[in-house]
Amino acid sequence: HSAPQLERLRQQADASPVLRLEFSRVTAVDAEGCTLLLAALRQLQAGQRELILVGAPALAALLRGGIAVGRRDDGEAPWLLLLELLQLQNSEKEFEHTAMDYCVTFEVSPPSFVAPHKVAMAPTQHLSASPDRFMLPPVIEHQLGALLPGIRQYAEQYPALVFDCSRLTRIDYPSAIQLHGVLQALADAEPGRKIAFRDVNHLATALLRLLGYASLARIYPHKY
Repeated sequence: HSAPQLERLRQQADASPVLRLEFSRVTAVDAEGCTLLLAALRQLQAGQRELILVGAPALAALLRGGIAVGRRDDGEAPWLLLLELLQLQNSEKEFEHTAMDYCVTFEVSPPSFVAPHKVAMAPTQHLSASPDRFMLPPVIEHQLGALLPGIRQYAEQYPALVFDCSRLTRIDYPSAIQLHGVLQALADAEPGRKIAFRDVNHLATALLRLLGYASLARIYPHKY
């Protein structure tokens, strides 16, 4: 993220109340880029702009891979940007763990978690994915978390819901229960709505059928 790019971002924010930020193509972020992006995100939140973040978990993972407790080589910027992203994702527990590591590394007081304002997560869509499909991530566990706003936004855009499970390797029981409840509510609100899960592996297929998904959706197992 260069200064000119972030200036264009601010101009777009002034022109639109809703801003979609794509992080899925970011492969590296230096200290200066972290500082600029952090300032832009904070400014957008302060201005109460509605944000849709794409690929935020991947960017957070990239940042986490470049820092270590006790190492100050890259300064505070990557840590602070990571904390900001965790806050925007409403990942309070992970934020608190990271904040303590940051506190130990730089010998400062840990920052406090503040719930995000008007922030939704959208899934990273690969170029090969159809725009009318919702690409599920490789692992879904500990409930839906940041996926939930993305699913609801997707449901608002498309009358038929198609979940692409080609990357999904595992979904745990609590997450599957929660997703079933979300889909049941959507089906109740709009009777006759078509829901499908495509390219599902055999373990996920078994769990979905066990939990009664077949009464809500068509399940298309992966063909091995």
